[in-house]
Amino acid sequence: MHRLFVIILAAICAGCASTHNLNEGPNALGGGVQTAQVKPGLYSIYARTNWAPWSNYSGARSVWTKTAESLCGKVGYQEIGISEADYDTGKPGPLPYIVTQRDGHALCDNAATSMKEALVYLGAKPK
Repeated sequence: MHRLFVIILAAICAGCASTHNLNEGPNALGGGVQTAQVKPGLYSIYARTNWAPWSNYSGARSVWTKTAESLCGKVGYQEIGISEADYDTGKPGPLPYIVTQRDGHALCDNAATSMKEALVYLGAKPK
């Protein structure tokens, strides 16, 4: 019974969203955020949760959003090319090791680059 409690507790803790900077290397629990400035005011953001036995889309969104807000400040931003997914890492054990991720770009509202220019630069079709 004690072992089951420890496994459940570890799964709950592991399922949290992580703000670990993946630019500095991997996180033992799988989660974190990676950013890159594509152009001034245009950022690529990749966020993923720690492994858990369930999907955690809200956690991945939360880390992605907080990162975009941190990069753009109070001026705000627009999301470009957002994709979300979850996958089982395939690690052996009694529970699945699912990681949920959110990937896309944030264009700060005060960027010199317009939305149309950003879409063209990123290879997307402007609307």
